[in-house]
Amino acid sequence: MTLLARVNSGVSYLVAFLLLVATLAIAVQIIIRFILTGFGLTISAPWTEELCRYAIVWSVYLGAAVLCRDDRLIAVDYLLHRLPARPAMILQTLAVLCTLGFFGLSGWLGWKLFLTGLHETAPVMRVPMAWVYAAVPLGALLAICNSVAFFGSTLSSRAFEAEQ
Repeated sequence: MTLLARVNSGVSYLVAFLLLVATLAIAVQIIIRFILTGFGLTISAPWTEELCRYAIVWSVYLGAAVLCRDDRLIAVDYLLHRLPARPAMILQTLAVLCTLGFFGLSGWLGWKLFLTGLHETAPVMRVPMAWVYAAVPLGALLAICNSVAFFGSTLSSRAFEAEQ
């Protein structure tokens, strides 16, 4: 198993855990807001909404990055499957280059956001916002690594198919 595959496996488990945290935070919010209020207990738990939001932000960026490795992001690929091998390879190359450009720009802007977040704290949980914003450049970096690995494996498999 390659290093990137091990990283992706670990990140996949982290994404699953973050989605579990988000689900549990919302469940706590529902219990507090609707069930306990029904019993006359008026309690506020604003941290649940903030925790859920941050967990989902991290899970989206990391999850999208892992999905880049196996070309599992949502895509319109009808034309790709209808074209002959050579034009399809050119089209896929252009798509991967666009993806790399997008994640490169996203990572660069995310890094700037991360630096801004060093001087901010979350309103309720009081954690540095840099921890939240770090999901963008880290997810973009992992997405770039996975996109390059996908492109390399696609090129090698297409070259093998062309030799056959």
